[in-house]
Amino acid sequence: MWEPGTQMPFHIDTGKEDTTLASIIYLNDDYFGGDTLFDDISVSPRRGRGLFFDGMFYRHAVGRIETGKRYVIATWYKACEKKT
Repeated sequence: MWEPGTQMPFHIDTGKEDTTLASIIYLNDDYFGGDTLFDDISVSPRRGRGLFFDGMFYRHAVGRIETGKRYVIATWYKACEKKT
């Protein structure tokens, strides 16, 4: 949950070296602000919208939440090793 007044500055995901993909699923859209930002793109929250991207390659941020609370599911994925 993101409270009013919170935001995330531009960054790349560096938590794990083997991350291959990130996703954000918006659970609500009854708030103002909180867009997901890339260098020249702004993605507005819409309940049920899923956003998938390479978080270790694309710089991204969360705009300031002005009113309401922002609920999302953020997930990071890694490639599975193929078993022979």
